[in-house]
Amino acid sequence: MKRLGLVLLLCLAPGAAAAQGTAVNGTITALVIGGPITFLNLQNLNFATVTRGVPKTVVQNTAFAGKVRVAGTPNAFAQIRFTLPTQLPNIQALPGINMPISFAANSARWRRTNDAAGGGTIFNPAVGVNNARFGGNANPYFFVYLGGTVNPSPTQAPGIYQGTIILTITYL
Repeated sequence: MKRLGLVLLLCLAPGAAAAQGTAVNGTITALVIGGPITFLNLQNLNFATVTRGVPKTVVQNTAFAGKVRVAGTPNAFAQIRFTLPTQLPNIQALPGINMPISFAANSARWRRTNDAAGGGTIFNPAVGVNNARFGGNANPYFFVYLGGTVNPSPTQAPGIYQGTIILTITYL
């Protein structure tokens, strides 16, 4: 029994000695985000004149694409999500007269800090979300661009067709 007590004492002794070492001070840092997110609509998605029976596409890096500047917390990450229509109603006709609209896998783009649709990240606005990042302190924003395709029928009623696109930005 004396031997077993001595073995246990030797096994416990190194642990007790290590507990008497020097302390190390560390720093804990936390950046809390969630300041306001502001939107500035710079350009509506505009198909201009559309011909009956002829599909028309607006590419996301052209002058007719929709463009929004989103400002938020510098360098914070965010999710971009769209709620998109599938039909555009004719606002000059009786209810029920619509024109189909669709969005391809490359119909949207976001770009950090600079308003230049020629760069940035292309994404599919019709599925899920896409992650983005706000610019630094001097320019804490990013730009979102959107194109799409309308497909008027050969007998499409004349008039102005308008719909609503909802852009939702959420901090990650």
